[in-house]
Amino acid sequence: SNKTFIICTYCTLIGVHANLKKINGSLHSVSFCTYGVYRSMFSGSSMQAHLRNLYQSI
Repeated sequence: SNKTFIICTYCTLIGVHANLKKINGSLHSVSFCTYGVYRSMFSGSSMQAHLRNLYQSI
């Protein structure tokens, strides 16, 4: 759906931003907090798998 695509894009941008800036603890914590919110919003297995892969790559 459109909403899923927007969320995926947003999460990807967070990951790219964190990698480019080599950001440590504080943004990493914010990212995982954001991940928790999205995980509670989207219970679909494909969304969870997407987020898991994204955050493992950071």
